[in-house]
Amino acid sequence: MKYSIKFENEDFYIVNKHSNIESFEIADKINKDKNIKRNGLIHRLDKDTSGLMIIAKNDSTLNIIQRLFKDRKVNKSYLGLVWNKLENSGQIELNISRDPKRKKPMKITPFLTQLNRGNLRFSKTSWQVKHYYQHKNNFFSLVVFTIFSGRTHQIRLTANYLHHPIMGDRIYFFKNTKKISDDLKLERQFLHSYNIGFKYKNKLFNFQSGLPTDLKIIIDKIGPAIE
Repeated sequence: MKYSIKFENEDFYIVNKHSNIESFEIADKINKDKNIKRNGLIHRLDKDTSGLMIIAKNDSTLNIIQRLFKDRKVNKSYLGLVWNKLENSGQIELNISRDPKRKKPMKITPFLTQLNRGNLRFSKTSWQVKHYYQHKNNFFSLVVFTIFSGRTHQIRLTANYLHHPIMGDRIYFFKNTKKISDDLKLERQFLHSYNIGFKYKNKLFNFQSGLPTDLKIIIDKIGPAIE
């Protein structure tokens, strides 16, 4: 089973997605498992990012919650393990665009020009460090990332831009972080959608999901926390 249902009502599911599966596959599996004709994929997580997703049961709910996302009225937080000691807290705004050279799927574009004006996507990310760890000669930070926009690879790009790449990331990495991830036997990016909250039909909903087993194992390897 590549997912579990954390909550369900007449309008939507809150799904806990496992890693190594695409978001659209989760929607298809729910259709099949629940023997329904169609449900609505409201937003996506990267294939190797685990955690909470919202899936609508009908077109009306799909449109309403997509509007909440567009208006930035959905609170989304992720747990990520980054290399080295990240500043305790902060916030950053960056422009993200597709990489025309295709060296990587997405890239940070610091400067606005006439050529890239139509391709840039604004992103805003804040962070708060939960714990610092030291393992052998390396430091790590377990971080709560909160995104105010939902851009492709937003957290992974932002962390790499800050020179604190997400551990286990196979696209946005430094040579040493790839080796460290391999040594830790971290087989995917350490990124988990752990909190999602929104207001729907005058009712507040908030859901949390703890770290899955594969990521807990990594924390046990590098623990205990030093701060």
